Amino acid sequence: MNYPTIVTMFYDIRKLDNTHINDNRQKNKYIELAKQFILLLPYPIIFFIDDEDNETYNIIYNIRNELNLLHFTHIFKFDLKKTYFYKDLLKLEELQTKFFIHNGDLKHETPLYIILTNNKLYFVEKAIELNPFNSSHFIWMDFGINHVAKNTELIHEWFTKVPDKIKQLCINPYIESAEPKKYFENIWHNCAGGLFSGSKKNLLKYVELFKQKTEKIYNENWYQLEEAVMTMVQRENYELFDFYYGDYEGIISNYLKPLHSWWLINTNIDKCLNMNNTKYLYNLLIYLDLFFSFEENQNNENFYKYINSNIICNYYQNDKCLRIEIINLINKKINENDPKMKDLLENNLNNLNFYNNKELIIKFES
Repeated sequence: MNYPTIVTMFYDIRKLDNTHINDNRQKNKYIELAKQFILLLPYPIIFFIDDEDNETYNIIYNIRNELNLLHFTHIFKFDLKKTYFYKDLLKLEELQTKFFIHNGDLKHETPLYIILTNNKLYFVEKAIELNPFNSSHFIWMDFGINHVAKNTELIHEWFTKVPDKIKQLCINPYIESAEPKKYFENIWHNCAGGLFSGSKKNLLKYVELFKQKTEKIYNENWYQLEEAVMTMVQRENYELFDFYYGDYEGIISNYLKPLHSWWLINTNIDKCLNMNNTKYLYNLLIYLDLFFSFEENQNNENFYKYINSNIICNYYQNDKCLRIEIINLINKKINENDPKMKDLLENNLNNLNFYNNKELIIKFES
């Protein structure tokens, strides 16, 4: 089987940054996290590590060897100073004296830290260039992703189902009208940068767009973290992406369908409705289709909100037709004599009358 390749990195950024230089607790924490998850994965992985970090090299090599996974292991020692985004070091030092992120932390978000996280895109590009496992698709995954991710075992449900489009977790859609420089005076956590996937072709587009965006905002005398730059690229190249939804806890488990963070998914549905953004709402609802195709998920408030939201937005995004998946679920509930569905439809009579295919909904008695 032609598996996708996971790409990851580990650099002791606090040591390189000359902060906490004699304190290995942070490094040890992420090594332990990796031992519990990413190092155990029976899939092709490229590890990028500091060219002087023999300790991490040996840990990765020995664990993968013990698990008979060396055939799926490529450890690439790489000097951080030779990466694409290292050239921005002096510029970022200057920008941090001019542009202030209100809820940022300069002790944490140092120029070198920003360079390292930006280099996720560079290392994906490098991995595609190397491609030791002859993969057609690649997955970026943070080395210690299980620091936030829950139910990481669900990776095995979707690992061979990586789509061509860039699939990435949307946490808080950027649909506000504020221009980026003003909007990103704060960190909003619009998307999660710890995992994204796609085909070689689309990932290389993402890399190039990310490079262009960082250069543009630096030339405008401001900066932001990699997740914000990713968000700007996503907003301007929406068709390149296939989002999934939730909070960081679902960065692995929500890849195919939502398990965690329903409160946030509902918040984003409301946000799209309140801001009259049917494009983002429509794609969010399509993501929920798989979850609501299972009968056990068709009897709670989330289900009825999903149906109601489709009735509101399908007209604008589906050529004035209600999606057939929604019609089938409505008709199923009508046949079950479901009073909640009947009430929902009666409350939406005005909306339903606009649909070209409204006659496909079964007639019912109140």
